[in-house]
Amino acid sequence: MVLFTSATIGIFGALIALVLVALIIIKRYRIAKPDEAIIVTGGKGKEKVVTGGGVFVLPFVQKSFTISLRSRRLSITTEAQTTDGITMQAQAVAVVKVGGTQEMIRAAAQRFLSNSDEIDESTQEVLSGSLRSIIGGLTVLQIIRDRAVVAQSVLEAAEEALTKQGLVVDTLQIQEIRDAADYIANIGRPEAAKVRQTAEVAETNAYQASQEAKIAA
Repeated sequence: MVLFTSATIGIFGALIALVLVALIIIKRYRIAKPDEAIIVTGGKGKEKVVTGGGVFVLPFVQKSFTISLRSRRLSITTEAQTTDGITMQAQAVAVVKVGGTQEMIRAAAQRFLSNSDEIDESTQEVLSGSLRSIIGGLTVLQIIRDRAVVAQSVLEAAEEALTKQGLVVDTLQIQEIRDAADYIANIGRPEAAKVRQTAEVAETNAYQASQEAKIAA
């Protein structure tokens, strides 16, 4: 018959307690993935933001949430009238994500934590409005000659609104500019005709010079 002394029972109880504590720690310890941030709320002070590491979440006192830091590729379309009265349709592609600073992560979490799909809608709305505003302040020639400048102007116009939401745009490219009246297609025709005429005159002069050389020979 095996007799358990009080010391043995105490050791056994301590082991059980250690196992339970270890299980609680394992269950309540959160590790952030490379493309996400963990926000811990509750307890004293403001919420804690963790990226690239781990954090212990106190049971019954704190809660943890995750927000994605992955880049999103968005299509932007808008229509606006230029300063020379031409209605233009513009299509652009933007790559957007939640900013990497704690302040921007907090700002994005306050707005989009419950529904991350709203990031797409909000960014598209801001960039579309900025693109429409920039097009409205330029001529057709200014727009089609330097799309990179147009894209940079759009980013600068949208920066403040996006920063308040905790978002940043990595890249913005103007993919297509068109109009329903074929103004862009026709705008280069006079120059093309001039070049073609110059080429034809040069070809005629070269032919005449060749013929005269033959006669002289």
